[in-house]
Amino acid sequence: MQCLAALVCAYVGGLLYQNRRRLGEPPVAWSWFPTGRRRRLGDGPPLVAGSAEWRWAEAVWDFMNVGHAVEPADGILVLCSHDVRVADKAVELYDAGMGHYICFSGGFGAGPHSGANLNGWTRPEADVFADRARAAGVPEDAVLVENAATNTGENCRFSAALLDRAGRARGSLIVVQKPFMEKRSYATLLKQWPGKTPRVAVTSPSISFMDYPDAHVSREAVVSIMVGDLQRLRLYATPERDFQAPVAIPDDVWAAYEGLVAAGYDGNVLK
Repeated sequence: MQCLAALVCAYVGGLLYQNRRRLGEPPVAWSWFPTGRRRRLGDGPPLVAGSAEWRWAEAVWDFMNVGHAVEPADGILVLCSHDVRVADKAVELYDAGMGHYICFSGGFGAGPHSGANLNGWTRPEADVFADRARAAGVPEDAVLVENAATNTGENCRFSAALLDRAGRARGSLIVVQKPFMEKRSYATLLKQWPGKTPRVAVTSPSISFMDYPDAHVSREAVVSIMVGDLQRLRLYATPERDFQAPVAIPDDVWAAYEGLVAAGYDGNVLK
């Protein structure tokens, strides 16, 4: 059994290495929890329920959610990643009549929550998500695929161009993202969407911080990713970068960020 596990590790590691080499990035080192859950080295120490670090992480998780009320819109824009639960949420919204189409956007992301990094995918994320939607019964003429974007700014620009070429209305959109990426996605769209900014509601699967980790991402990895994204909310809104709309970060949330960085959850922090 141990030999089989070692072979599986080697195979997955090879896929990840090849993908990151193609993306021009260094390979990522991996370790394994006793449960078999994959974990990036540098994601931080094991997180203990009830600890100060746990409370800080929950504070960041809650802040990164925008809490928009979702209303019927022209379409549904899905910002793809490793987490196919986001695709399932989009299908749920489509089936409820909340949009006339679903546009899946995402290529081979190079970030810590990309499908290539966490799942070893060898196909663009949007292709994987779109196949899942089709399998769930979404008709082909309601599925649009933008599979070249590698960051949220490109998600916005490339998706807007695709919708224009397809003749789809984009005056109002429901954007579907991971729970801890809602606020940063909204801030980026406000700055990066070309032309008139649509009426936007950002939403995500209804998953708590307690329940979010799965076989592909550990809780420690989630915390490290969130910490880096919170830092980017501040950095990317500076006049020098001008990539996102400014977002006010409460003092207690920033104190949680500083506590988590000091505790070692800094694998996604820009140095």
